[in-house]
Amino acid sequence: MSAKSIVCLTGLLGVLAASSASAQQGRMAGPLPAEQQENIRRLAAAHARIVREVVLTDTGYEATTTAREEDLTRMLRSHVDYMKRRMASGARVRRWDPAFEEMFQHHRDLRVTVEDVEGGLKVVVAGTTPEAVAVARNHAAIVSGFVREGPEAVRRPHPAVLKPPVPEAPVGKDPSPAG
Repeated sequence: MSAKSIVCLTGLLGVLAASSASAQQGRMAGPLPAEQQENIRRLAAAHARIVREVVLTDTGYEATTTAREEDLTRMLRSHVDYMKRRMASGARVRRWDPAFEEMFQHHRDLRVTVEDVEGGLKVVVAGTTPEAVAVARNHAAIVSGFVREGPEAVRRPHPAVLKPPVPEAPVGKDPSPAG
């Protein structure tokens, strides 16, 4: 085997090892899997048969979401489990939606716990910073809108709640055109 072949093979093994380590850490990327896309469509279509109760807390919110139908309960649990793992991995969703982009920017400051309850689940989202608390509460309101309104709410973008930082004017410069 030539030296050039060994270098190429070594580089390839390095890339494979790195991608294997990334996969072992649960890194998710790219679009949602077809199964999750279908879950979202079916849950949105069945929104009138889903019950969601949200309580705002000092650090975020607690939401209990249930359905009487076992298939909806299964989809709810699957979807929340997948999204929790995706968020923990740092993978984005709904890049076109300002509120979801904002949530991604603060995902490291959000703690999510999920508990199965009869007919569904209880999700507790706690922010570790004031910004993360605001983002968590915004997310709670958006998901409640999905349950209340169905597919129409799922299809539209949602506003972010945090204002972008205002750039400071350069020191010593007059911002006026004549300046």
